[in-house]
Amino acid sequence: MAKVKTYLSEEAAYPFFNGANVKEQWLNRWTTANPDPNADFPRILTTAAGAHNYNPTSSFWLFSGAYFRVRGITLGYTIPQDVTKRIGLAKLRIYGTANNPFTFMADKRLADYDPESDSGRGGYPGIKTWSIGLSAGF
Repeated sequence: MAKVKTYLSEEAAYPFFNGANVKEQWLNRWTTANPDPNADFPRILTTAAGAHNYNPTSSFWLFSGAYFRVRGITLGYTIPQDVTKRIGLAKLRIYGTANNPFTFMADKRLADYDPESDSGRGGYPGIKTWSIGLSAGF
């Protein structure tokens, strides 16, 4: 893992960017009911007076870009021939494949951030696919 730092911006840093709703990660923010000085995000203000809370050049928005990603996993099992012959098959294999199943981020503040994106906006995480299969030979 590299010691890469990046700034969060746009959708990632502003709770109502482009009229969007607040991301789930903002639930652990500073509020009068949750006055935690170590909350993941500052209080949400919808007025212009609150704009200073979301200054993207503050060190608060600088986060670790370190991550660990599993791109693909394939597991399979070939049934032994003495078993497959009993059921009238020459061969039988069962397998499962997962593409992009896991990404572990060093910083928990933005769980849906794609670390391979070219900006701090967050973007959409990579598509995950899971499949299972059966291969039989007669």
